[in-house]
Amino acid sequence: MIDTITLCGVEEDDAKVQPLEDLHPNITNRREALNWIESQLKLFSRSHYLFVVGHYPVVSAGFHGNNKCLKQYLSPLLFAYNVTAYISGHDHTLQHLKYFDHDSELHGKGFDANRNKTHFIISGMGAKRDVHEQSDLEMRPVKKLFFYPRNSRTSTLTRAFNKKKLLSKDKGGFVFCTSTRRDTKFEFFDAFGRNLYAFRASPRY
Repeated sequence: MIDTITLCGVEEDDAKVQPLEDLHPNITNRREALNWIESQLKLFSRSHYLFVVGHYPVVSAGFHGNNKCLKQYLSPLLFAYNVTAYISGHDHTLQHLKYFDHDSELHGKGFDANRNKTHFIISGMGAKRDVHEQSDLEMRPVKKLFFYPRNSRTSTLTRAFNKKKLLSKDKGGFVFCTSTRRDTKFEFFDAFGRNLYAFRASPRY
């Protein structure tokens, strides 16, 4: 479990409800946090699975979209240590995403799309759901393998003026994870316990 605010500060949408001093990250704290994260990844580098959990997503097809700061500072560690999955929330959706092509923003940071095995899981529908979904074109080179709830897409301008209208409290959902020596199964459920989607991740070793 990591503190994404220590790494990258408070996202703009959250800044109005946070103390001003928390808006931007402290560079020293960020460096210490990154050193600690890497030390833990090294410590468990021979584990069958490695999971990293944080509040803000690295990449997302939901309302808030990708977090450029986390892409810059956290992604290289996830890829370098072959992390099984990065699990986050924040966007009120259920998502499964994965890199399938080169990302110019990660050039020179040890990223190889052909060798990357890291899954990005978002489970943020405990209380609300966000009906906005970014298009496949907007998400390149990240591929949406699963997104819920599916709904009509909205432009960035529309999202800016109608954020409250995009959120609904009438439904939720969650992700359930089961790990064995053979594989790890991720199952995505709605508020009524219906299985919406599932996939399996292979062991690292």
